[in-house]
Amino acid sequence: MTKWLLLYKGDFTKKLKGPEIRYIKIAEQLVVAGNDVTIAGACGQPQGKVKFVTVHNKLTLLKAFLSADVIMLHGGGPFILLLALISRAKGKRVLLDNYAPHWLELFTASNMVPQKRASAIKIAFNLFRTLFGIIVCDAVIAANKRQQDLYRGLSASSGNLHLINKIKTLSYGAEPVVESKTRSHLTRLSDNQINDSDILIGWIGGLWDWFDYKPIVEAISAVATKNENLRLVFFGVDTHKTQEIKQYIASLKHNTTKNFVFLPWIEYKDRLEVWSGLDAGIVWANQSIENDYAARTRNYDCISARLPIIQNWDDHWGPIIKEHQIGITTSEENLKDDLTLFISGEQQLKEYSDNIASLYDDYSWQSVTSDLLSVASSERIKPSFFSIIYLIIVGPFLLLNVLLNR
Repeated sequence: MTKWLLLYKGDFTKKLKGPEIRYIKIAEQLVVAGNDVTIAGACGQPQGKVKFVTVHNKLTLLKAFLSADVIMLHGGGPFILLLALISRAKGKRVLLDNYAPHWLELFTASNMVPQKRASAIKIAFNLFRTLFGIIVCDAVIAANKRQQDLYRGLSASSGNLHLINKIKTLSYGAEPVVESKTRSHLTRLSDNQINDSDILIGWIGGLWDWFDYKPIVEAISAVATKNENLRLVFFGVDTHKTQEIKQYIASLKHNTTKNFVFLPWIEYKDRLEVWSGLDAGIVWANQSIENDYAARTRNYDCISARLPIIQNWDDHWGPIIKEHQIGITTSEENLKDDLTLFISGEQQLKEYSDNIASLYDDYSWQSVTSDLLSVASSERIKPSFFSIIYLIIVGPFLLLNVLLNR
């Protein structure tokens, strides 16, 4: 029996978010595979055979580190990295779960908020932690190809190209596929705005500041002038953002306000049953930033709800969508024409839906955990003396450079 410690400083109680859900699902599958599993978080409690310790009790956390055989860290500050260093020195397997760099990367990359000193410090430390993981830990886990390329570039900068092999990708997981698709929930939630004959494209999972909704809204508005039953359904958009979008719709030359539906947040446990009534899900990015983060949840929810995906191209999901014929990849320039073609064939939509459901086995939580077990048991790659010196000497200068240039 292997003892695992999964650490994420989140809230593992009622309102679970993506990272917490991911760790609970992986923990459950590790237990099924015969492992002893403990989750360390800000708050929570044991769940079944999965144990829990709080990260705020330093002594208890130290004991958890020392008793574990494999440790997976989702982030962590200086104290956590010190425990990781001690654990690694004692021969334990340590995996840095760099699944999603800090959300500040999204804001700074899309220039949505001013760059404050506190934000710069966090971003700089994230960069240092990644370099620490590449040199000290047994593996650094990335979510997709873009992140993998970023970490590979950092490993090459340490002067040890063989450290590139420490960079592993691990997908999010998909819930079991819905047995049947129903539109009744959408009809009820929309106060009968939605009809069975409507073609529904869903913007699932909320609308954040770094999302670029305007190309989608403009294309839907244009296509809807000739296809009156086409509707874009937003979920979880606050009142202020809803008014902003409605004003933008009104500013367009087409009067298509009725083709846009705004629905509230959907309870997590009910989301797949509700979303199954859509005809497709849209994953759109501002310069392909969001695609890299949406892959944590949205694309996998599309698999579970059997929703064909409409997405602008990225290096990770783009090839998957194209190879397995589970939707379309397009661009801002071609979106209008591609949408027109996309909604014109009912049989094609059914084929996309059938194809996407067949991918479940490759993206189930059981499959994700199986990949994680392979990462944990892979051959160890030892850093050179030079790369350790690089981390000690160059690491602080790297942080300073980031801070001075923000």
